[in-house]
Amino acid sequence: MDEQAAVAAALEAWPENGCVFLGASLPVRHANAVGLPRMMRVFANRGVSGIDGCVATAAGIATGAGEVVLAILGDITLLHDLNSLALLRSSHVLVVVLNNDGGRIFERLPIATRPELLEPWFTTPHGMTFGPAAQQFGIAYESPQATQELATVIGRYRQSGTSAIIELDCR
Repeated sequence: MDEQAAVAAALEAWPENGCVFLGASLPVRHANAVGLPRMMRVFANRGVSGIDGCVATAAGIATGAGEVVLAILGDITLLHDLNSLALLRSSHVLVVVLNNDGGRIFERLPIATRPELLEPWFTTPHGMTFGPAAQQFGIAYESPQATQELATVIGRYRQSGTSAIIELDCR
């Protein structure tokens, strides 16, 4: 699935003035490229790398705001904060994870001209999917195959009061 199209579809499926958390690296850049389809409250983290604690932050926003949060994260960002999935049992967060099997942002940077360094040290392919993590933490999981299906899944979980991991295969 095309990442930028997926981010556009997820944002289009989200309600006016809804809370959106954007992961650092590609998700925030994709959202910037496609723009917000309507007024939304957008949050993001910045830290040493910007990927630390993103699930925990989204859960905190959901708890503080008393409403559902759409969190669009990259796979490496989610891997860095798997332990915070436990928080999603008591807050309402829909995690849309763009699984491109590693930090693909680096393919857009000058290091991309050095393939011998890019793959082992920067893109960090992991070969994982997030269904087992969702199961381990007792969180709903879906993996829609098309952007049209993504909007339907987001709508269903937004109304359900249940947190979910919605994984998109972007490899």
